[in-house]
Amino acid sequence: METMLLCVWLVSSLIHMISGCSLSAPGGVTGYTGGSVVLSCSCTDGGTIPGSARWLFQPGPSGITLWSSGGVHNRYKDRALISDSPGNLSLRLSDLTLSDGGLYRCEADGQFEDITLTVKGCVFSDSGPIPITGFTGHSVVLPCACTDVQKKPEQIKWTAVTESKALLYFH
Repeated sequence: METMLLCVWLVSSLIHMISGCSLSAPGGVTGYTGGSVVLSCSCTDGGTIPGSARWLFQPGPSGITLWSSGGVHNRYKDRALISDSPGNLSLRLSDLTLSDGGLYRCEADGQFEDITLTVKGCVFSDSGPIPITGFTGHSVVLPCACTDVQKKPEQIKWTAVTESKALLYFH
């Protein structure tokens, strides 16, 4: 009887291990330009290691394989990191840009979960010209800020409003 129970347990354990990974992921994530996000995707049984896995951006004919066992796509080089925990396929994206927003797909063992990433950029309040008084030989501070302090602009450009519209600063 004990041998039979042991055999049943071994077979059920083997079936569980062979069955692969059942995925779990949230539906949507919001990030901010210049920041980082984690797109969570994991096997529901944390001990399961998927036989095959990959991340896609905008899945479809013109989509990008962002990550697979072959490595990371050039667009995401030095910005994408996959968790190294067994069964955890979470993707960390850093230095977000507005173009990173869209549909991401986590695939493992023939299953997939889609996650929509929304990236919010910097919006300036348009209150019109702000008069600043400066004196020759002294410095002035020109105020400029995003309406939401969590957001960071992708680039900054200061232009002098003159007849020639001279570029003062670009970063």
